[in-house]
Amino acid sequence: MGTLKLTAVRFPVKLLEEIDRMVGARGRSRFIVEAAAREVQRLRQKKAGEDAFGAWKEVNHPDLDTAEDVAEWVSRNRREGDRAFDED
Repeated sequence: MGTLKLTAVRFPVKLLEEIDRMVGARGRSRFIVEAAAREVQRLRQKKAGEDAFGAWKEVNHPDLDTAEDVAEWVSRNRREGDRAFDED
């Protein structure tokens, strides 16, 4: 987890009571840190998705026009991946 830093954060009393009932007062810090880490990861993924929006242009991939085209592309790439794995 790295270096730790003590910080004061205000929480609603009812929320802390509920957390304590679930994980115990001695597990509160760990619970809050893990929950915050999950939320940071979720927000990173959301931003990455937003940043990548529009990167795929259908005009650049006329070979993937139909569902059948896509299925064939997936199958071909899986076969190529299997062959590469078998060569190792």
